Amino acid sequence: MFVLSLFSVAGILLKATDREMAILQMTAFLFSAICLYFYIKRKDNTLKAFGFRKIKIETFSIVVVLFMLLVIAIQPLILGIDNSLSFYNIFLITLQMILVGLVEETFFRGVFYYYLKNKTAIVYILFSSIVFGVLHITSGINPDTTPILVVLQFGNTLLLSAVFSLIYLKIQSIYPVIIFHTLFNLLASISNSGKSTTEYFHRRCSVIYLQSIPLFYGITHWNPLKQSNKKVKRNAHD
Repeated sequence: MFVLSLFSVAGILLKATDREMAILQMTAFLFSAICLYFYIKRKDNTLKAFGFRKIKIETFSIVVVLFMLLVIAIQPLILGIDNSLSFYNIFLITLQMILVGLVEETFFRGVFYYYLKNKTAIVYILFSSIVFGVLHITSGINPDTTPILVVLQFGNTLLLSAVFSLIYLKIQSIYPVIIFHTLFNLLASISNSGKSTTEYFHRRCSVIYLQSIPLFYGITHWNPLKQSNKKVKRNAHD
C-alpha cells in the first residue's frame, strides 16, 4: 500500500494521464512483486511454503470450478462489456491485473498463511480477510461515495478474500487463487463502469450474495476444512 500510494502521489504531482497513472501503478506492483520474491526466496528457497507448488487435479471439484466461473463472470453479465476500451487499454489493464493478482495473493494468502500455519483455519481466514478488506476499503472512500457503498466495498472485499482463502486451503496451491483473483479483477475492469449508485449497489450485492454461498458451506463443514489445513501444513515442510 505504501509503494502504490507513493507511485500514485508521484503521478498526481506529475499530472499524469489515466494511461500514465496505470503504468505507474503497474510499476509499483512490479516493484512489490520483486521485493516479495526475494523475501520468500530467503525464507524458503523452493517457495513451496508460500503455496507455489504443483496443482493436484484431484483437489478440484466441479462445484468449485463452476462457482469460480460464476463469480468471475457476474459483473460483466450484469453490466455488460465496455466496448469503448481500445486494444491497448485492455492490454494495459490485463498486465496490471496479473500483477495485482500475483502480489496480493502471494501476500494475503502465501505470506499470511506462512506465519499463521500453526493457527486454526478460521484464524487464518478471518485475519487475512479483515486486513484485505480494510486495505481495500480506502479505494471506496471519497467525498462523493455514500456510506452504504463504502460498507458494500468492505463487505465485498472481505468476503472475496475469505473465498480465496477457502479455495487456497482446499486446493493447497496458490496458482488457482492468483488466476481467480486476476480474472475477477480483469472482467470487473473491462465491464461497464456502473458509476450510478443503483448500478454499483446491485453489482456489489450480486457478488456478495454469490460469495456468501461457499462461505456458508465452509462454516458449516469445518471438518473437511481442518483436514485440508493439516495437509497444507505437511506440504509446507516438504
